[in-house]
Amino acid sequence: MKIQYKFFILFSFNALLIITLMAVVVYIFHYKDFMKNIDKLELNSLNHFAQALIETYQKNNGWDVLKKDHQKWTELVVTYLDKDRIARHGDNKNNFTMNKTELNDRELSQIQQKKTLKQFIVINDPKKPQVKMLPMDPMQLGLRLFLVDNHKNYVAGNKVKNDLNYLRTLMIENNIIGYIGLSNPIGKIQHPLNTIYLQTQLKIIYAIGCGVLIISVILSYLISRRILKPIDELVKGTDAVKSLEFDITINVRSNDELGYLSKNFNHMIETLNHYERIRKQLMTDISHEIRTPLTVIRCTIEAMIDGIIHSDEKNLFSVKSELILLGKLVDDIHMLSLADAKSLPIKKEFIHPIDALIKVLDLFQSELERNQMTVQTNLDVMEYVLMHGDTSYLVRLFSNLVSNTLKYTDSGGLLKIKSSIHNNRLIICFDDSKPGVPDSALNRLFDRLFRVDKSRSHDLGSSGLGLSICKEIVEIHEGSIQANHSKSGGLQIVLDFPIKGE
Repeated sequence: MKIQYKFFILFSFNALLIITLMAVVVYIFHYKDFMKNIDKLELNSLNHFAQALIETYQKNNGWDVLKKDHQKWTELVVTYLDKDRIARHGDNKNNFTMNKTELNDRELSQIQQKKTLKQFIVINDPKKPQVKMLPMDPMQLGLRLFLVDNHKNYVAGNKVKNDLNYLRTLMIENNIIGYIGLSNPIGKIQHPLNTIYLQTQLKIIYAIGCGVLIISVILSYLISRRILKPIDELVKGTDAVKSLEFDITINVRSNDELGYLSKNFNHMIETLNHYERIRKQLMTDISHEIRTPLTVIRCTIEAMIDGIIHSDEKNLFSVKSELILLGKLVDDIHMLSLADAKSLPIKKEFIHPIDALIKVLDLFQSELERNQMTVQTNLDVMEYVLMHGDTSYLVRLFSNLVSNTLKYTDSGGLLKIKSSIHNNRLIICFDDSKPGVPDSALNRLFDRLFRVDKSRSHDLGSSGLGLSICKEIVEIHEGSIQANHSKSGGLQIVLDFPIKGE
C-alpha cells in the first residue's frame, strides 16, 4: 500500500475517533445533566401531589397509613399526578377513567393480573369501583416516585437505596416532615432522550459529526497528497539515480523537513552529475595519457626491431624518457586514488616548512639557471615557524609548483616566493612572470588532467595532475590553495597553512 493511502487512512481514522469520542462524551454528559434538570422540573411541578401528601400526613398524624397501605399511595399517585400533568400540559385525551361495571370479567381479570403500574390501576372503592389508566408519562413518574420521612427513611413508592441526589422537601409550618424524589429511569422505551428536545440535540450532533467527518476525509486526502508529494518526487529522483540519470531536478517549494531533504537531494544530484562528468572525462584523459607514451615506446621498439632506426644511446634514452613519464603518471594517479580513499600514508610531526622549501630550491637551482629564471625570496617570517605535517609531502608540493613555473614560464622569467603570517596561519605565495592563465581556466587549474595548453603538454612532460596533487597535499595538512593572476603577468599560487605557536 502506498504511503499516501496509509496517511489518508490514518488521518481519517483519527478524525473518526475524535468525532466518536466527542459524540459519546456529549451524549453521556448531556443525558445526565438533562435527566437531572428534568427530574428537578418534574418534582417542582408536583404541587397537587405534594399538597395531597401533606394533607395525608396531617390527617393521620404521620406516614403510617402510607407505610401500611400501599394502595393508598397508588391512589394518590394516580389521582394527583394526573391533576399536576393536566395543570402543566392541559387535558390529555389519553388519560381516562372507566367504571368496573363497564369491563367484562375477562378484561377485568387481565387488568388485575398486571404486575406493574405501567398501564392500569384498580381502585377498590366500595361506592364506585374504578379501573384507572395511567396518564401518558414519558418520564415514568408514576413508577419512579418515592417518599421518605424527615430522616430520609423509606415510606412508600419505588424502593430505592442511592437515588437521593435531589429531593423535594415537604414542610408544615417550617418543619420538615419528609421528602419526595424520583429514582433512575426504568427501561429504554421511556428514555429521556425520546423527548423532542434531546432528539433535536442528537440530530444536531449527528449532523455536525457527519459534516466534520466529511470535511476531515477531504482535508486528509488533500493534506496527505500535498505532504507526500515531495516523497513521490524523491522516489522518481532515486529511480533516475539508480539508472545513472543525473539530469533531474526535484521541484519542491515547502520549507519543512521534506523540503530540506529535497534541496539536499538536488544538491546531491548536482554533485553526482559533476563527478560523473569528471569521471568520464578522467577515463578519457587517462586512457589518452597512457596510450601516448605507450605508442611512442612501441613504435620506437618496433622500428629498432625492423632495422629502421638503430638501437643507439639516443633512441634508448627516448624510450627511457617515455617510460619515466608513464611511471610518473601511474604514480600520480595512484596517489590521487589514495587521497580519494582517505588512505594516503602520511606521518605528521612538528616540522619547519622552510626546510622543505629551501631543499626544493636547491634541487632545482641548476635547472632554474639553465632556463635563466630569476628567483626572489622573502622567507624571513618562516625561519622559526612550526607546523604539523609531513616533510616529504611538502617537498613534493613545492617541487610541483617550481616545476610548473619552469614548464609554463618563458625563458628569462621571474619567480617570486614570499611568506607572511596572519591570524596564526602561514601564507606562502608563488608568483611567476608571463605568460598568464585565461580567466576561464583560472578556476579549473586544480581539476585533474586539466591543462591550459594541451598541444604543448606532452612536449613539456605534463600530465595535468601536478596541481591536483598539490591541492590534495595542502588539504591533508588542513590548509587551502588558491590560484590568482600574478602582478608579474603570470600565475600566483597562494598556500595557507595553520601553524603552531605564535
